[in-house]
Amino acid sequence: MTRTAEERQKFIVLSMLFVAWLIGNLDRMIINVAIIPIVDEFSLDPTAQGLILSSFFAGYALMQIPGGWLADKFGAAKILTISLFLWSIFTALTGSAWSLVSLILIRFLFGLGEAPFSPSSAVLISEHFPKDQRGRAQSTLLSASVIGKAITPVLASGIIVWLGWRSLFFAIGVAGLVVAVLCLFYLRSPIRDRAAAANASANKVPLKTLLKMPLLWSLLITSFGIYFVTWGMASWMPTYLVKVRHLDLLSMGALSTIPSITSFLSMIAGGVLLDRWLAGKEKGFVAACALLTAVFIYLMFNAPSVGMVILYETLSGITGTFIVIAVGLQPLKRFSQEVIGTAMGIVNFGGQAAGFVAPLLIGMTVKAFNGSYDVALWILVALMVVCAIAAMTWPTERKTTAATPASPTQAG
Repeated sequence: MTRTAEERQKFIVLSMLFVAWLIGNLDRMIINVAIIPIVDEFSLDPTAQGLILSSFFAGYALMQIPGGWLADKFGAAKILTISLFLWSIFTALTGSAWSLVSLILIRFLFGLGEAPFSPSSAVLISEHFPKDQRGRAQSTLLSASVIGKAITPVLASGIIVWLGWRSLFFAIGVAGLVVAVLCLFYLRSPIRDRAAAANASANKVPLKTLLKMPLLWSLLITSFGIYFVTWGMASWMPTYLVKVRHLDLLSMGALSTIPSITSFLSMIAGGVLLDRWLAGKEKGFVAACALLTAVFIYLMFNAPSVGMVILYETLSGITGTFIVIAVGLQPLKRFSQEVIGTAMGIVNFGGQAAGFVAPLLIGMTVKAFNGSYDVALWILVALMVVCAIAAMTWPTERKTTAATPASPTQAG
Protein backbone atom coordinates (compact mmCIF):
# COMPACT_ATOMS: atom_id res chain seq x y z
CA MET A 1 0.00 0.00 0.00
CA THR A 2 1.47 3.37 -1.06
CA ARG A 3 1.63 6.33 1.25
CA THR A 4 -1.25 7.99 -0.64
CA ALA A 5 -3.38 4.87 -0.28
CA GLU A 6 -2.55 4.68 3.44
CA GLU A 7 -3.66 8.26 3.99
CA ARG A 8 -6.82 7.61 1.98
CA GLN A 9 -7.63 4.59 4.13
CA LYS A 10 -7.06 6.60 7.31
CA PHE A 11 -9.50 9.22 6.06
CA ILE A 12 -12.13 6.60 5.19
CA VAL A 13 -11.81 4.86 8.56
CA LEU A 14 -11.93 8.05 10.61
CA SER A 15 -14.82 9.47 8.54
CA MET A 16 -16.93 6.32 8.90
CA LEU A 17 -16.19 6.10 12.61
CA PHE A 18 -17.06 9.77 13.04
CA VAL A 19 -20.44 9.43 11.33
CA ALA A 20 -21.24 6.20 13.20
CA TRP A 21 -20.25 7.76 16.52
CA LEU A 22 -22.39 10.82 15.74
CA ILE A 23 -25.43 8.62 15.09
CA GLY A 24 -24.69 6.58 18.21
CA ASN A 25 -24.62 9.67 20.39
CA LEU A 26 -27.81 11.02 18.84
CA ASP A 27 -29.42 7.63 19.56
CA ARG A 28 -28.51 7.66 23.22
CA MET A 29 -28.93 11.40 23.91
CA ILE A 30 -32.36 12.05 22.40
CA ILE A 31 -33.92 10.24 25.37
CA ASN A 32 -32.76 13.12 27.60
CA VAL A 33 -35.12 15.47 25.76
CA ALA A 34 -37.81 12.91 24.87
CA ILE A 35 -38.09 11.94 28.54
CA ILE A 36 -39.98 15.19 29.22
CA PRO A 37 -43.07 14.23 27.13
CA ILE A 38 -42.59 10.54 28.02
CA VAL A 39 -42.91 11.37 31.72
CA ASP A 40 -46.15 13.23 31.02
CA GLU A 41 -47.59 10.48 28.80
CA PHE A 42 -46.88 7.65 31.25
CA SER A 43 -47.32 9.74 34.45
CA LEU A 44 -43.89 8.85 35.83
CA ASP A 45 -42.15 10.12 38.98
CA PRO A 46 -38.43 11.15 39.10
CA THR A 47 -37.33 7.65 40.21
CA ALA A 48 -39.04 6.04 37.22
CA GLN A 49 -37.54 8.72 35.00
CA GLY A 50 -34.10 7.86 36.40
CA LEU A 51 -34.69 4.17 35.69
CA ILE A 52 -35.44 4.87 32.04
CA LEU A 53 -32.38 7.09 31.67
CA SER A 54 -30.15 4.56 33.44
CA SER A 55 -31.38 1.35 31.79
CA PHE A 56 -29.33 1.95 28.64
CA PHE A 57 -26.15 2.19 30.69
CA ALA A 58 -26.89 -1.06 32.54
CA GLY A 59 -26.64 -2.98 29.28
CA TYR A 60 -23.87 -0.75 27.94
CA ALA A 61 -21.66 -1.28 30.99
CA LEU A 62 -22.26 -5.04 31.16
CA MET A 63 -21.19 -5.53 27.55
CA GLN A 64 -18.09 -3.30 27.54
CA ILE A 65 -15.52 -5.95 28.46
CA PRO A 66 -17.08 -8.73 26.32
CA GLY A 67 -17.40 -6.22 23.47
CA GLY A 68 -13.70 -5.33 23.67
CA TRP A 69 -12.76 -9.01 23.75
CA LEU A 70 -14.92 -9.69 20.68
CA ALA A 71 -13.22 -6.84 18.80
CA ASP A 72 -9.77 -8.25 19.65
CA LYS A 73 -10.74 -11.80 18.67
CA PHE A 74 -13.00 -11.47 15.61
CA GLY A 75 -11.98 -8.14 14.11
CA ALA A 76 -12.99 -4.61 15.06
CA ALA A 77 -14.67 -3.67 11.76
CA LYS A 78 -16.98 -6.69 11.82
CA ILE A 79 -18.02 -6.29 15.46
CA LEU A 80 -18.51 -2.54 15.11
CA THR A 81 -20.84 -2.97 12.11
CA ILE A 82 -22.93 -5.61 13.89
CA SER A 83 -23.16 -3.31 16.91
CA LEU A 84 -24.39 -0.44 14.74
CA PHE A 85 -27.12 -2.60 13.18
CA LEU A 86 -28.33 -3.78 16.60
CA TRP A 87 -28.45 -0.42 18.35
CA SER A 88 -30.26 1.21 15.40
CA ILE A 89 -32.97 -1.44 15.54
CA PHE A 90 -33.49 -0.88 19.26
CA THR A 91 -33.52 2.89 18.80
CA ALA A 92 -36.42 2.55 16.38
CA LEU A 93 -38.16 0.12 18.74
CA THR A 94 -38.00 2.74 21.52
CA GLY A 95 -40.62 4.67 19.56
CA SER A 96 -42.96 1.68 19.91
CA ALA A 97 -42.73 1.43 23.71
CA TRP A 98 -46.09 1.06 25.43
CA SER A 99 -45.20 1.08 29.13
CA LEU A 100 -42.49 1.81 31.68
CA VAL A 101 -41.34 -1.82 31.65
CA SER A 102 -41.11 -1.94 27.86
CA LEU A 103 -39.10 1.29 27.80
CA ILE A 104 -36.64 -0.03 30.37
CA LEU A 105 -36.24 -3.36 28.55
CA ILE A 106 -35.73 -1.79 25.12
CA ARG A 107 -33.21 0.71 26.48
CA PHE A 108 -31.32 -2.09 28.24
CA LEU A 109 -31.10 -4.12 25.00
CA PHE A 110 -30.09 -0.96 23.17
CA GLY A 111 -27.16 -0.61 25.58
CA LEU A 112 -26.10 -4.22 25.05
CA GLY A 113 -26.10 -3.68 21.29
CA GLU A 114 -24.14 -0.43 21.29
CA ALA A 115 -21.49 -1.44 23.86
CA PRO A 116 -18.99 -3.09 21.47
CA PHE A 117 -18.76 0.06 19.35
CA SER A 118 -16.40 2.08 21.57
CA PRO A 119 -13.70 -0.59 22.09
CA SER A 120 -14.01 -1.63 18.43
CA SER A 121 -13.44 1.94 17.28
CA ALA A 122 -10.40 2.20 19.56
CA VAL A 123 -8.93 -0.94 17.98
CA LEU A 124 -9.51 0.45 14.47
CA ILE A 125 -7.77 3.71 15.37
CA SER A 126 -4.79 1.81 16.81
CA GLU A 127 -4.64 -0.34 13.66
CA HIS A 128 -4.59 2.61 11.25
CA PHE A 129 -2.79 5.40 13.16
CA PRO A 130 0.69 5.52 14.76
CA LYS A 131 0.89 6.44 18.45
CA ASP A 132 1.85 10.05 17.83
CA GLN A 133 -1.34 10.58 15.79
CA ARG A 134 -3.80 8.70 17.98
CA GLY A 135 -4.61 11.62 20.25
CA ARG A 136 -5.82 13.72 17.32
CA ALA A 137 -7.64 10.76 15.77
CA GLN A 138 -9.33 9.86 19.05
CA SER A 139 -10.30 13.48 19.79
CA THR A 140 -11.73 13.82 16.27
CA LEU A 141 -13.79 10.70 16.84
CA LEU A 142 -14.93 11.79 20.31
CA SER A 143 -15.83 15.23 18.97
CA ALA A 144 -18.75 13.52 17.25
CA SER A 145 -20.24 12.93 20.69
CA VAL A 146 -19.97 16.64 21.43
CA ILE A 147 -21.59 17.54 18.11
CA GLY A 148 -24.32 15.03 18.93
CA LYS A 149 -24.81 16.68 22.29
CA ALA A 150 -24.95 20.09 20.60
CA ILE A 151 -27.55 19.28 17.97
CA THR A 152 -29.64 16.84 20.02
CA PRO A 153 -31.61 19.44 22.04
CA VAL A 154 -32.53 21.46 18.93
CA LEU A 155 -33.19 18.44 16.71
CA ALA A 156 -35.06 16.45 19.34
CA SER A 157 -37.16 19.31 20.68
CA GLY A 158 -38.11 20.38 17.15
CA ILE A 159 -39.17 16.90 16.01
CA ILE A 160 -41.03 16.28 19.28
CA VAL A 161 -42.97 19.54 19.00
CA TRP A 162 -43.90 18.94 15.34
CA LEU A 163 -44.17 15.13 15.03
CA GLY A 164 -44.10 13.67 18.55
CA TRP A 165 -41.44 11.78 20.52
CA ARG A 166 -42.12 8.41 18.86
CA SER A 167 -41.30 9.74 15.39
CA LEU A 168 -38.00 11.02 16.75
CA PHE A 169 -36.81 7.50 17.61
CA PHE A 170 -38.06 6.04 14.32
CA ALA A 171 -36.15 8.65 12.29
CA ILE A 172 -32.84 8.28 14.14
CA GLY A 173 -33.09 4.48 14.05
CA VAL A 174 -33.47 4.49 10.26
CA ALA A 175 -30.51 6.86 9.91
CA GLY A 176 -28.41 4.42 11.94
CA LEU A 177 -29.33 1.50 9.69
CA VAL A 178 -28.22 3.49 6.63
CA VAL A 179 -24.83 4.20 8.26
CA ALA A 180 -24.51 0.52 9.23
CA VAL A 181 -24.87 -0.47 5.57
CA LEU A 182 -22.15 2.02 4.60
CA CYS A 183 -19.84 0.60 7.30
CA LEU A 184 -20.48 -2.91 5.98
CA PHE A 185 -19.10 -1.92 2.58
CA TYR A 186 -16.39 0.60 3.43
CA LEU A 187 -14.97 -0.20 6.88
CA ARG A 188 -12.11 -2.68 6.97
CA SER A 189 -9.39 -3.76 9.39
CA PRO A 190 -5.87 -4.01 7.93
CA ILE A 191 -4.95 -7.40 6.49
CA ARG A 192 -2.17 -8.96 8.58
CA ASP A 193 0.27 -11.52 7.28
CA ARG A 194 0.52 -14.93 8.93
CA ALA A 195 3.63 -14.05 10.91
CA ALA A 196 1.96 -11.00 12.40
CA ALA A 197 -1.17 -12.99 13.21
CA ALA A 198 0.89 -15.68 14.92
CA ASN A 199 2.77 -13.07 16.93
CA ALA A 200 -0.50 -11.43 17.98
CA SER A 201 -1.83 -14.77 19.15
CA ALA A 202 1.32 -15.44 21.15
CA ASN A 203 1.08 -12.03 22.81
CA LYS A 204 -2.48 -12.46 24.03
CA VAL A 205 -2.79 -11.70 27.73
CA PRO A 206 -5.36 -13.34 30.02
CA LEU A 207 -7.99 -11.02 31.44
CA LYS A 208 -6.81 -11.75 35.00
CA THR A 209 -3.33 -10.49 34.06
CA LEU A 210 -4.74 -7.23 32.72
CA LEU A 211 -6.81 -6.79 35.85
CA LYS A 212 -3.64 -6.84 37.98
CA MET A 213 -2.32 -3.68 36.28
CA PRO A 214 -2.54 -0.62 38.61
CA LEU A 215 -2.94 1.75 35.65
CA LEU A 216 -6.07 -0.05 34.48
CA TRP A 217 -7.80 0.40 37.84
CA SER A 218 -6.75 4.04 38.10
CA LEU A 219 -8.15 4.70 34.65
CA LEU A 220 -11.37 2.87 35.50
CA ILE A 221 -11.95 5.01 38.61
CA THR A 222 -11.08 8.23 36.77
CA SER A 223 -13.45 7.20 34.00
CA PHE A 224 -16.21 6.53 36.53
CA GLY A 225 -15.80 10.01 38.03
CA ILE A 226 -15.86 12.03 34.83
CA TYR A 227 -18.64 10.02 33.20
CA PHE A 228 -20.80 10.22 36.32
CA VAL A 229 -20.72 13.98 35.89
CA THR A 230 -20.99 13.86 32.08
CA TRP A 231 -24.01 11.57 31.94
CA GLY A 232 -25.58 12.89 35.11
CA MET A 233 -25.66 16.40 33.67
CA ALA A 234 -26.57 15.26 30.15
CA SER A 235 -29.52 13.29 31.54
CA TRP A 236 -30.89 15.89 33.94
CA MET A 237 -29.89 19.35 32.63
CA PRO A 238 -32.79 19.49 30.11
CA THR A 239 -35.27 18.68 32.89
CA TYR A 240 -33.50 21.07 35.31
CA LEU A 241 -33.65 23.94 32.82
CA VAL A 242 -37.34 23.35 32.10
CA LYS A 243 -38.60 22.52 35.60
CA VAL A 244 -36.33 24.65 37.82
CA ARG A 245 -35.18 27.49 35.53
CA HIS A 246 -38.62 27.59 33.78
CA LEU A 247 -37.50 27.51 30.15
CA ASP A 248 -39.80 26.19 27.44
CA LEU A 249 -38.69 23.15 25.44
CA LEU A 250 -37.45 25.04 22.37
CA SER A 251 -35.57 27.67 24.41
CA MET A 252 -33.91 24.93 26.42
CA GLY A 253 -32.85 23.22 23.19
CA ALA A 254 -31.37 26.39 21.74
CA LEU A 255 -29.41 27.37 24.86
CA SER A 256 -28.12 23.83 25.39
CA THR A 257 -26.18 24.02 22.13
CA ILE A 258 -23.80 26.64 23.54
CA PRO A 259 -21.89 24.38 26.00
CA SER A 260 -21.76 21.66 23.37
CA ILE A 261 -20.22 23.88 20.68
CA THR A 262 -17.44 25.01 23.02
CA SER A 263 -16.88 21.40 24.11
CA PHE A 264 -16.42 20.44 20.45
CA LEU A 265 -13.67 23.03 20.04
CA SER A 266 -12.11 21.83 23.30
CA MET A 267 -12.19 18.24 22.07
CA ILE A 268 -10.18 19.08 18.96
CA ALA A 269 -7.74 21.28 20.89
CA GLY A 270 -7.33 18.63 23.59
CA GLY A 271 -6.20 16.00 21.13
CA VAL A 272 -3.47 18.29 19.78
CA LEU A 273 -2.36 19.27 23.29
CA LEU A 274 -2.09 15.67 24.46
CA ASP A 275 -0.21 14.54 21.34
CA ARG A 276 2.26 17.41 21.13
CA TRP A 277 2.78 19.11 24.48
CA LEU A 278 1.30 17.11 27.34
CA ALA A 279 2.60 13.62 26.62
CA GLY A 280 3.76 12.17 29.96
CA LYS A 281 2.07 14.98 31.92
CA GLU A 282 -1.51 13.78 31.60
CA LYS A 283 -2.21 12.93 35.22
CA GLY A 284 -1.50 16.41 36.57
CA PHE A 285 -3.47 17.94 33.72
CA VAL A 286 -6.47 15.68 34.41
CA ALA A 287 -6.38 16.33 38.17
CA ALA A 288 -6.37 20.11 37.64
CA CYS A 289 -9.23 19.88 35.14
CA ALA A 290 -11.26 17.73 37.55
CA LEU A 291 -10.95 20.26 40.38
CA LEU A 292 -11.88 23.13 38.06
CA THR A 293 -14.90 21.16 36.88
CA ALA A 294 -16.03 20.74 40.49
CA VAL A 295 -15.83 24.51 41.02
CA PHE A 296 -17.77 25.28 37.84
CA ILE A 297 -20.54 22.79 38.71
CA TYR A 298 -20.96 24.38 42.14
CA LEU A 299 -21.20 27.85 40.59
CA MET A 300 -23.63 26.61 37.92
CA PHE A 301 -26.23 25.29 40.37
CA ASN A 302 -25.96 28.49 42.44
CA ALA A 303 -26.00 30.90 39.52
CA PRO A 304 -28.43 33.85 39.83
CA SER A 305 -29.59 33.73 36.19
CA VAL A 306 -30.06 31.35 33.28
CA GLY A 307 -27.25 33.10 31.42
CA MET A 308 -24.81 32.36 34.25
CA VAL A 309 -26.02 28.75 34.40
CA ILE A 310 -25.12 28.32 30.73
CA LEU A 311 -21.76 30.05 31.24
CA TYR A 312 -20.68 27.75 34.07
CA GLU A 313 -22.07 24.70 32.27
CA THR A 314 -19.94 25.72 29.29
CA LEU A 315 -16.79 26.05 31.41
CA SER A 316 -17.40 22.70 33.11
CA GLY A 317 -17.90 21.17 29.66
CA ILE A 318 -14.50 22.44 28.49
CA THR A 319 -12.53 21.06 31.43
CA GLY A 320 -14.58 17.85 31.47
CA THR A 321 -13.90 17.33 27.78
CA PHE A 322 -10.15 17.48 28.38
CA ILE A 323 -10.52 14.72 30.98
CA VAL A 324 -12.56 12.50 28.66
CA ILE A 325 -9.91 12.77 25.92
CA ALA A 326 -7.02 12.04 28.26
CA VAL A 327 -8.69 8.99 29.81
CA GLY A 328 -9.74 7.56 26.44
CA LEU A 329 -6.27 8.04 25.00
CA GLN A 330 -4.33 6.12 27.66
CA PRO A 331 -5.29 2.57 26.50
CA LEU A 332 -4.33 3.51 22.93
CA LYS A 333 -0.87 4.68 23.96
CA ARG A 334 0.00 2.44 26.91
CA PHE A 335 -1.24 -1.02 25.90
CA SER A 336 -0.08 -3.30 23.14
CA GLN A 337 -2.11 -3.74 19.96
CA GLU A 338 -3.30 -7.24 20.88
CA VAL A 339 -5.23 -6.15 23.99
CA ILE A 340 -6.36 -2.59 23.23
CA GLY A 341 -9.97 -3.63 22.71
CA THR A 342 -10.15 -5.51 26.01
CA ALA A 343 -8.32 -2.77 27.92
CA MET A 344 -10.58 -0.10 26.47
CA GLY A 345 -13.61 -2.21 27.38
CA ILE A 346 -12.45 -2.40 31.01
CA VAL A 347 -11.84 1.36 31.23
CA ASN A 348 -15.18 2.04 29.52
CA PHE A 349 -16.92 -0.23 32.01
CA GLY A 350 -16.10 2.27 34.75
CA GLY A 351 -17.49 5.16 32.71
CA GLN A 352 -20.64 3.39 31.61
CA ALA A 353 -21.32 1.99 35.07
CA ALA A 354 -21.34 5.65 36.11
CA GLY A 355 -23.73 6.32 33.26
CA PHE A 356 -26.10 3.79 34.82
CA VAL A 357 -25.76 5.03 38.39
CA ALA A 358 -25.80 8.79 37.76
CA PRO A 359 -29.26 9.36 36.22
CA LEU A 360 -30.89 6.94 38.66
CA LEU A 361 -29.18 8.34 41.76
CA ILE A 362 -29.89 11.94 40.78
CA GLY A 363 -33.54 11.05 40.14
CA MET A 364 -33.83 9.43 43.55
CA THR A 365 -32.29 12.42 45.34
CA VAL A 366 -34.47 14.91 43.45
CA LYS A 367 -37.56 12.94 44.47
CA ALA A 368 -36.39 12.49 48.07
CA PHE A 369 -35.74 16.22 48.48
CA ASN A 370 -38.98 17.41 46.85
CA GLY A 371 -37.51 18.56 43.56
CA SER A 372 -34.34 20.11 44.99
CA TYR A 373 -31.06 19.52 43.15
CA ASP A 374 -28.84 20.49 46.11
CA VAL A 375 -27.82 16.95 47.03
CA ALA A 376 -27.22 16.11 43.36
CA LEU A 377 -24.87 19.10 43.20
CA TRP A 378 -22.70 17.84 46.04
CA ILE A 379 -22.61 14.33 44.59
CA LEU A 380 -21.27 15.72 41.30
CA VAL A 381 -18.68 17.84 43.11
CA ALA A 382 -17.54 14.89 45.24
CA LEU A 383 -17.14 12.68 42.16
CA MET A 384 -14.90 15.28 40.56
CA VAL A 385 -12.67 15.25 43.63
CA VAL A 386 -12.51 11.45 43.40
CA CYS A 387 -11.61 11.80 39.72
CA ALA A 388 -8.72 14.16 40.56
CA ILE A 389 -7.35 11.81 43.24
CA ALA A 390 -7.58 8.78 40.94
CA ALA A 391 -5.77 10.62 38.15
CA MET A 392 -2.85 11.42 40.43
CA THR A 393 -2.38 7.68 41.03
CA TRP A 394 -1.76 6.94 37.34
CA PRO A 395 1.68 5.31 37.08
CA THR A 396 4.15 6.98 34.75
CA GLU A 397 4.61 5.34 31.37
CA ARG A 398 7.96 3.93 32.45
CA LYS A 399 6.29 2.17 35.38
CA THR A 400 3.33 0.86 33.43
CA THR A 401 3.19 -2.92 33.69
CA ALA A 402 3.72 -4.63 30.36
CA ALA A 403 0.63 -5.53 28.38
CA THR A 404 2.39 -8.45 26.67
CA PRO A 405 4.67 -11.02 28.20
CA ALA A 406 7.18 -10.85 25.38
CA SER A 407 7.76 -7.11 25.47
CA PRO A 408 7.95 -5.54 28.95
CA THR A 409 8.14 -1.99 27.58
CA GLN A 410 5.72 -2.34 24.73
CA ALA A 411 2.85 -0.82 26.68
CA GLY A 412 4.77 2.41 27.08
